[in-house]
Amino acid sequence: MHTEHLIIPIVALIIGVISLFTDPKKRKWISLLLSLLVVSCGLEVYFKTTNQRKAEKEIAWNRKWMEELIKNLNSFRSEVAQGFDKVDSLLGSFGYLKERIPGVTVTEVEQSFKANKERVLMASRLPSARAREITVEYFPKDFDPEVVRDALQELGFRLVVRQAILPDIPTNSIWFGSLVSIEDVKLVAYTLIRAGVKIKAIRPFRTRPAERASLIQVGGDALLVDAPALTVEEIRAATEFTRDE
Repeated sequence: MHTEHLIIPIVALIIGVISLFTDPKKRKWISLLLSLLVVSCGLEVYFKTTNQRKAEKEIAWNRKWMEELIKNLNSFRSEVAQGFDKVDSLLGSFGYLKERIPGVTVTEVEQSFKANKERVLMASRLPSARAREITVEYFPKDFDPEVVRDALQELGFRLVVRQAILPDIPTNSIWFGSLVSIEDVKLVAYTLIRAGVKIKAIRPFRTRPAERASLIQVGGDALLVDAPALTVEEIRAATEFTRDE
């Protein structure tokens, strides 16, 4: 409770009590009452002035605080915009199609960055000539073909680009031959996942295995359109890839 809420009522009460027992003809008491009234009025003016000054200070402080907040928000907005631009640029360098980037989800971005990290780590541990014995055959559809091509060539793979047989089916599967190591398969998978491709199955060839012993094929399987995508964590933890059927 504010001080004025106590003092002014007390002064008013004292004036009221004194007036009840004061002879109006006695000048001394009348002077006292007038003095108390003046004091009461003075206190009220004082407290109102003090409160007004406090209110003005609070308004000034609030205005300054709001200006600082707006300044920080504008700075934060600028930093966020720069961050988004940087992420968009990185996704493009990974092989994302430009038209896909605006609708990308947080999970997809996380998987792309994790795939890139795993790709770099694994490539650094493998002999540079190892992948040159392996051919990667792919059908560019839902990723930037030039970026992915350069990324696979950087790893030493021989590339064969084919016309898409099922253009309406998104890239979602990797098949591989008997001479392909699990590390080679994972490198291709990481390269595709970082480009935004949802890999839903990695499995050996079922037909003509001898002819495809050193081949990795990337394509779409209509039966897997609604299947969940493999995560980078699942691929990293895998010690082998087999067929279910």
